[in-house]
Formats: sequence, C-alpha cells, structure tokens
Amino acid sequence: MEIYVEYAFIENFALDALLCYLSFSLLRLPVTKRAVIFSALIGATFAVLYPFLCLFRLTKAIAILFKIFFPFLACFLGFKGKIYKKDRGRYEMSVIAYYALSFVFAGGVYAFCGLFSINYAFSDGIYMGVPIATVTTVCVFLGFGVKKLVKAVYKRKQIASFLYPCKLRVGNRQVRAEGYMDSGNLAEKSGIPVCFLSAELFFDLFKEKALEKEDDTLKISTVSGEKAIKLFILDELLIYSKKQENIVYKPYCAVSPALQGKDYKVLLGAWAVDGLKEGER
Repeated sequence: MEIYVEYAFIENFALDALLCYLSFSLLRLPVTKRAVIFSALIGATFAVLYPFLCLFRLTKAIAILFKIFFPFLACFLGFKGKIYKKDRGRYEMSVIAYYALSFVFAGGVYAFCGLFSINYAFSDGIYMGVPIATVTTVCVFLGFGVKKLVKAVYKRKQIASFLYPCKLRVGNRQVRAEGYMDSGNLAEKSGIPVCFLSAELFFDLFKEKALEKEDDTLKISTVSGEKAIKLFILDELLIYSKKQENIVYKPYCAVSPALQGKDYKVLLGAWAVDGLKEGER
C-alpha cells in the first residue's frame, strides 16, 4: 500500500483545523487563527509520523496516548495556553465538543464510503487510502451542519428568555401552550390587550365557537392596506413567570398565520408581565 505524505498532511491539517474551529464555534468561544493553525500543524505532523511510531511498542503506546489526548492540547492552545478558573468549564466543554465532532466525522466518512461504494483500507486505528475528495466533502458537510446547528441553538436560546408557559381558558375548556412576549405587539381594542394564537391552538380552544360570529373586530394597517381582523374573548389567560403567576382576565385574541411552524403558539405583548389584573379592563 502506498501512502502519499503530502495528501495525509493536507487532509489531517484541514480536519484538525476544522475540528478545532468548530469546537470553539459551537460554544461561541473566540477563535484565534494562530492557535487553530498551530494545533492543526501539530496534528497533521503527528498523523504523518504515526505509522512509523507504530513500528515499536514503546513509541506506539506513546503515539496512542498522544492521539487520545490531542483534543486537550488543541483546545488548550485555543485558549492561548492559559486556562483561568473562570474558563475551566468552557475548556472542558470545548474538549467534549472536539471528541463529539471527531466521532461525527469518522461516522460521516464511513457512511459516505458505504453510500458511494468507495473502497478504503483500515490499519492501526487509522483510515488509509480514503480519497481526499471524500474527506473534503465530509468536512464541508460537517462544517455546514455545525454552523446551522449553532445558529439554531443560539436562536432558540435567545428566544427562550422571552418564552412563558401559558394556560388559556374558554368556558370549561383549558389549553396549555408556550407564549412569546413580544414588546412590539401593541395591539389593543378599547384599552384591552390582544394576544395572537396559532390557528391550531385557536380551534383546539374554541372548537365549534370558532365558526360563530366574532366578539369584535380590530382594524390594522398592513402592506396591502387596512384590514379588519376578527377578535374573540378569552375567559382567562394565565401566564407563568419565574417570580409569579400573572392572570389576565377577558383579553382579546385573534388568529395569526405567522405563528405557523413556530416553537410558541401564543404571541403576547409587554402587558404579559406587567401584572394586568382583574378589574383593569
């Protein structure tokens, strides 16, 4: 079997750099190019020397230990060689992320080779003979996937600080749903706040009453002009916050198609946490 040193070096350099970069990006940690390049150089050089180190028992044992603990070194370099007390938790998480991404990459290469019937050799714990295009393709998909994951996770985290569990009641029917407090929702009718519900939640809550005549209407301005939306009255809207339960009596509600596919089913206003109580209508 022939192994081209330059291919092995390039592949491992690109992979180590990608794993280090993604590990820090996953945790939203600052990434320094110098640290990424330096750790990738160490990893790529080790990968080239690894087959030779495996020729002797002692050097093979040392090489295996280095291979196992390399993520600790790579992430340590990412922190510029200094781990302060406040950084310990983030450092540990970056190492875990490095290991997790490594397993994902290995599985990706294996799956890609199996899917396209690409022959590869496996020797001494490393893949040998995998086309560089395969590694590049898996790296690209891994990078794209992690980028999308990071964006989704942090978007959810940002939204989560404005999410409140809610319980809506109409007559004897009660439905629980997630509510999002949007300070930009200033909709009201005669001083009474208006919350917006997803179509699914609305019909679950009102059932046959949804087909009846609305309780009121509200004129709003849209891009296509002014239009009237149907308003219905909730008997009670209970909003659970960390400090207290805020009960809003007899608020208006309307259906909003914009909530389709959202993580939350109720769009609230700033009044949701302002403590609007019974008798303030």
